[in-house]
Amino acid sequence: MTRSPSAWRALPAFLALPALLAANAPAGADAVIRQAVAMLASERAGLTAFHQHYSYVEYGPGHHETIVEESGRLRQDGRPIAVRLYSRVTNGKSASAADLAAAQSQLDKQLPAEDYRLPVTLDALSEYRFAPSASCGGCAAGAISIDFTSLVRDADHGDGTAIIDSVTHHIERIAFRPSVLPAHVDDATIVMTFERVLPDLWDLVDTESHYSGHVLFLHGGADITVTDGAYRRFKTLAQARAALADGI
Repeated sequence: MTRSPSAWRALPAFLALPALLAANAPAGADAVIRQAVAMLASERAGLTAFHQHYSYVEYGPGHHETIVEESGRLRQDGRPIAVRLYSRVTNGKSASAADLAAAQSQLDKQLPAEDYRLPVTLDALSEYRFAPSASCGGCAAGAISIDFTSLVRDADHGDGTAIIDSVTHHIERIAFRPSVLPAHVDDATIVMTFERVLPDLWDLVDTESHYSGHVLFLHGGADITVTDGAYRRFKTLAQARAALADGI
């Protein structure tokens, strides 16, 4: 089973909701999610950049492929506006300067699309239905677990659970399964973890994705790990782009 990284790549749990949510599940769950997403949008305001480590491993009978990339990412008010590719190693072989330049040229012309449209942005909330989870095993005290189901049944959306801190209104973890799986994929699980990355910013730090499937009688899968770190804020776009070029 051979598929390109973009076909697999994605871009995480779970206490019973307080009595208020249990008594008014739809409205209560919606309000909790909306407050958490609004908090994320508020903290993401401005210019932020971060380093991203991307690891892709695809495996199957007689087949093994690995890709490791290092890049810098720049966002403005939470929206990606620039990517700088620093290195790419495919099956142990580093990309040449010419190959990196060609890849960078493509990124400058068209940024990579978000892997999934999840309920972590205000404009995506209307595409989901929310309800309190029955349990939240392993959650910290004060955590709220909310299940979400996509109203748009396509490969860009998913069904899963969001864990939210009821005090700070921060999203702690999102775990989901795509609503529609890629061809030859039988199952997929994506877990996203959020933590404090700056004194005034709580953001994504880790995404773990696992895909498994088969073609005829051959079974295989892919594991993807995306780690985001070294977050920085900038006052001007010129400063942010210069830092991205130097290496976040």
